[in-house]
Amino acid sequence: MTPLRGGENEALPARYQHSEPPDQRTSRRCPTRCCRAMASLCISAITEGELLFGLAKRPDAKRLHLLVQEFLRRVDVLPWDSSIAKYYGTVRAEMERQGKILAPLDLLIASQALSVGAVMVTNDQAFCQVADLSVEDWTKGMRFDETR
Repeated sequence: MTPLRGGENEALPARYQHSEPPDQRTSRRCPTRCCRAMASLCISAITEGELLFGLAKRPDAKRLHLLVQEFLRRVDVLPWDSSIAKYYGTVRAEMERQGKILAPLDLLIASQALSVGAVMVTNDQAFCQVADLSVEDWTKGMRFDETR
């Protein structure tokens, strides 16, 4: 997840807010959104758990362990709390009413992104089912909602 731009993220702590306009956040030498400063990125505690689960399944993958540990040192991990649980309940009920399905952990992560006004960075288009969730696919350099 990465925080939204401009006035949409004023309720976020300062470390999750962008001070520069969206067009100036990435280096001109690197046109993809993945070049944002690590300080502007954050992940859910649920995502951290999933990364650590993956490592536990592959204890001999030493290089993978080092890479994931370094990544976790460089990003903020957002805690999951009762205020996010309220978003989750609402989002899940609405998706169920509409007959939409999202994997349980994905729905928890999407709800957290909505609750803090963050952009969900993923190449999984299933997240596009979540109303009002801003989704970016950095593997293609475009936003899913630009193609809807």
